Amino acid sequence: MLNGDDCGKNGPRQAKIFLICNQNDTKTQVDDITEPSVCKYEIKLKTHLVCENNYDLFTMNVYAYLNETQKSKWNNFYTQFQDELITEKLYNMSLNRIYEESGFLRTSEEKINLKIKQNNETNVEQESKSHKNVKYLTYNELQNKLEECEKENKRLKKNLSSNNFTQSFN
Repeated sequence: MLNGDDCGKNGPRQAKIFLICNQNDTKTQVDDITEPSVCKYEIKLKTHLVCENNYDLFTMNVYAYLNETQKSKWNNFYTQFQDELITEKLYNMSLNRIYEESGFLRTSEEKINLKIKQNNETNVEQESKSHKNVKYLTYNELQNKLEECEKENKRLKKNLSSNNFTQSFN
C-alpha cells in the first residue's frame, strides 16, 4: 500500500502486507507488524483465504486490487488457459508473476534476501553469545604475557643458533 499519510522528510507512509496461510482458523488476524525503516511497515496477516484449498477465493480477492495493466495480463493468461493454448502450470506461474509484480507475493530475489538477512541475524546472535565467554585481560596480565612471549622467543633463538641455523634474527 503506497501513498499513506505524510511522514515528513520520509515521504508518505507505506505498508507491505504479507498473507500467511492459516488453515486452522477461519478468522483473518494480524500475526506481526514491523517497521524495517522509518514510515515503511510490514504487516503479516494469517488467514485461511490464501491456503491452497482456497486458491480460487484468493485469486478473486487479488484481482480486484490489480491495476489495469495487470488485469489485462491476467485476462490474456486466463483466455489462453481456457483455450488450452497454455498449460495449467504455465498459467499458475504467470499468475504468480502478476502477484509478485503487484506486491501480493515476495519475488524470488526478496525471498533470497530475506533468507540471507535471517541467516545473518542468526550468525550475529550466535557470535554475540560466543563473545560472552571471552575473558578480557588487564594491562598487567597483558604485560606478563608479553614478557613470557619475549622469554620464549629468546629461548627459541638460542636453540636455533646452537643448532647452526644461520638465519639472521631481528
